[in-house]
Amino acid sequence: MKERGLEPQSQRSGRARRCAEVLRLACLSAGVNGAQSEETALRPSEGQELLTPGTGSVADRLAILELLSLYAHLYDDYETETWATLFEKDGTFEISYLGGGPASRSVWSGREEMLEARKSRREKFREQGIGRHHYLSNPLVYELSGDSARVAAHLLLAAVAPDGKIDFETSGRYDGRVVKTPGGWRIQSWRFTPDGKPVSFADGL
Repeated sequence: MKERGLEPQSQRSGRARRCAEVLRLACLSAGVNGAQSEETALRPSEGQELLTPGTGSVADRLAILELLSLYAHLYDDYETETWATLFEKDGTFEISYLGGGPASRSVWSGREEMLEARKSRREKFREQGIGRHHYLSNPLVYELSGDSARVAAHLLLAAVAPDGKIDFETSGRYDGRVVKTPGGWRIQSWRFTPDGKPVSFADGL
C-alpha cells in the first residue's frame, strides 16, 4: 500500500478555513453567530440543575430575589435608566425564541445598548399613557455560591391602555446569571424565552 504523504501547509489551512465557514453558516442558520454559540447556556439542560440550591447565605438569596422584583418594578415605572443599573456594565440582555431561525435571537450588550434599544418605544408608551406590568412568578435562585448564582422565573406581561383596557401581550421564561459586586447583586446575563412565534426587534423594544 502506498503511504499517504502529509498535505502541504497551504492545503491544510484552506481546509480549516472551509470547515470554519461551514460551521459559521450552520450557526447563522440557527440564528446565532460563532461567538454566541460558544456562550454558556443560561437555561438548565436538565431539571436536576434546579435542585442545586448552592451554599450561599439566606441574606444573599433574599437580595437576589429583591433584584428580580426591582427589575420589574423599575421598568414598569418608566425608571429605565435606573433599571439599567441592575445590570453589570458589560451585562447582556437576550430574547431567544425556541426553534431557531434568523429572527429567533436578539442580543444587546452593555447598559448603553440596552437603553438605546428601549428609548423610542418607551417614550412613545409614556406619551400615549400606556402602562405595562411585568408579573414575575415562580422565582428561583440556584447554584448560589460565593459571588455568583443562577436564576429563573416565569413572566406574564400585561399592557394597560389609558381607557383601562388590559391586554396580555406575552408570556415566557427568564433565565440568568447574577454576580455579587461592591454595589450589591447585579445581572450579568439575562435571557427571555417568549412563548409563541418569533418577532423581530430590529427597530428596538
